Amino acid sequence: MRRPTLGFIFGIGVGACALIAPSCGGSLIRDPGPDAAIPDTSSDLGTGDVVVADLPDVQDVVTGEIAQTGQIVDYSSLKGLVGITVSSGTTQTTTTDTSGDYTLTVAQNQPFTMTSGGSGNYATLDEQEWILGGSANRGPTKLITNSTFNLLKSLLVPAPDSTLALLFVVVQKTGACASTTGAKLSAPGLTTDGGVGPKLEYFSGGFPSSIATSVTEGQTPSAILWDLPVGIFSQIIVTPPSGCTLKGFPITDPAVPNLTYTGNVKLEGSQTTWSSMRVFLQ
Repeated sequence: MRRPTLGFIFGIGVGACALIAPSCGGSLIRDPGPDAAIPDTSSDLGTGDVVVADLPDVQDVVTGEIAQTGQIVDYSSLKGLVGITVSSGTTQTTTTDTSGDYTLTVAQNQPFTMTSGGSGNYATLDEQEWILGGSANRGPTKLITNSTFNLLKSLLVPAPDSTLALLFVVVQKTGACASTTGAKLSAPGLTTDGGVGPKLEYFSGGFPSSIATSVTEGQTPSAILWDLPVGIFSQIIVTPPSGCTLKGFPITDPAVPNLTYTGNVKLEGSQTTWSSMRVFLQ
């Protein structure tokens, strides 16, 4: 039976110490901590550079409550989903209306993980951690049904351990980077022989490929990692292609100026939950 295209999975817009690129623009990005407002300090990274974000002191941080708006949609129909729970953690939670729209109250300049789904027939999505410096509209977030999620996992060999985590990674080009093709990803402990440890496959033709050896431009997501330890993760290893360098975290979303990615992502067991993460080339 023909396997369905899985490039639909991501909408717009995924721990705790480093983004490392060992060759061609390496960087070590440290966790800013929960009390820091993070500016976009990303710049061209030279080979082997170690970059630590220049963060303000706690007393300089402006705090308060602001609103994040957006829409939760079904991946295939793009129709808004009613009654989906959207949260920023354990304290702030809202539910989508009849159009799939939501308004989520969050703390300004404080990092949080947006979680959606987990209600009705949809798998839970843990988004990449970010900070809002002001109210923002993130646009649509696409959710996949539990049946599609289970189908996706069935394509992976060896089968994912449901007590460990599954992470989609999108490699996104910006600035002078002409193409993401040829970028390579890894993670600490990655295994290529099916043994104990994290596994990785790149997407090709819309689904995970056991023979693809690097990122292909236009594939979204770019790659999938599974059997990652649960917890907070930031140690994605990125080797950019020729002509591109890695853009180090923190990173301001090109489409949402008030939104800054910290580089962290929450990972949970993959029984009913998946996580997403973007990395940026320039």
